[in-house]
Parts: sequence; structure tokens; C-alpha cells
Amino acid sequence: MCAEMDAYPPARQIAKKQKDSGVWGGNLLGVSVNKSTGIKDVGTFHQYRRLVELGWTPESRPIKLGSRLLFRLLSRDEDPKLLFEFQKYGASEPGTEPWIREIVREAAATALAQAGFGEDPRVRGAAHRIA
Repeated sequence: MCAEMDAYPPARQIAKKQKDSGVWGGNLLGVSVNKSTGIKDVGTFHQYRRLVELGWTPESRPIKLGSRLLFRLLSRDEDPKLLFEFQKYGASEPGTEPWIREIVREAAATALAQAGFGEDPRVRGAAHRIA
């Protein structure tokens, strides 16, 4: 990341909001604050892609942390915590969890490809499963 990008206040704000786990806002797909659904901030996919669009490189800390999380979402890890804001639906409505995980994997693959990881075998494998 170059000094010009680090000096851009909106990008710095996005980077500062990221948790050490790579998550923004405690959710994945939140587009805006929504108190009724418990979404307190814009979600991980949107913030990650915003930094990529602003020119942050895969070597920058926020992109590294976010990529680590997104690659974990691509894996077949069945940890219920990886459902984030969809945990309640996955637990209460039978049959929805596989569908939710597939949507999350698709979004993770898209964000990683946009960030320059399109040739990574994990991203390519996800793209083949989606297509």
C-alpha cells in the first residue's frame, strides 16, 4: 500500500474498523446499519472489496486479514460461527444452512478473485463449483 492510499481518510477508517479476525462489523453481507436485524456496521465483503477498489494490495494488513477469513469461508469448515449474521437461520430452519454456506462461499470467491487471487487453486475450485 502506498502512502497516498494510507492518507485517504475513508480508507483509513475502513481499515481501522476491521477486527483482528479479519471481520468488519461482525457480519458478512451487511450493506448498511440495520438495528432490527442487529447489523451495526457495513459487512466484511463490502469493506474488503471497497479497499480493493481503492487500490490496497494483497500485502496490506487489512487485505491479508480479510483474505485469511475469506479463504476459511471457501473451505468446507462447518464451524457455526462462520455463519455470522445467519447463525440463527442456520440453526432454526432445517435445510437452510447448506444454502447459506453456498451463498457465503460464492461471495468469498468473488471478493478474492477481485483482490487478485483468481489463479489460486482454492478460488478456481470454488468458481468451478459455482459454474
